Amino acid sequence: MNKHILIAYVSYFGNCRKIAEAAAHACEAKGASATLFPVMESTELPGSRDALLFICPVRMGNIVKPARSFARKIARDGGPFAIGVSHGAPLDHFFSPVKPAARLCRKMKRRGMEQIGEPVFFMVEGQEGPPAPGWEDKAEQLAAALIES
Repeated sequence: MNKHILIAYVSYFGNCRKIAEAAAHACEAKGASATLFPVMESTELPGSRDALLFICPVRMGNIVKPARSFARKIARDGGPFAIGVSHGAPLDHFFSPVKPAARLCRKMKRRGMEQIGEPVFFMVEGQEGPPAPGWEDKAEQLAAALIES
């Protein structure tokens, strides 16, 4: 069976979009279909899916508001999910992305979704990027985890 992966993302500076696109290419290379869904550009929830990959930034110690709103809506549909979180390197010593990502995962699980793997963190250089080296491999790992689930 060909799995369909929905890759939803919130991107202000293009970093999460790049990561989402790389994950989509990795899904398709492994024989799955992938649909990119830019959360901030649509008011309609996407259609059916076998799994959700959600990529969003952390700013000032919180998952950004459009991502939190989307997660509340999409979690009603259930199903497996994985999360990728981008964060700026200069702020690491003040605001770790680990706790906000964990809170987001807990909220989605409480609404009946099944988490696949731990959140994957994508550091960006500066506050606006680009993504730090190694991000392509992490995007491929996220895609592979969802396809194999």
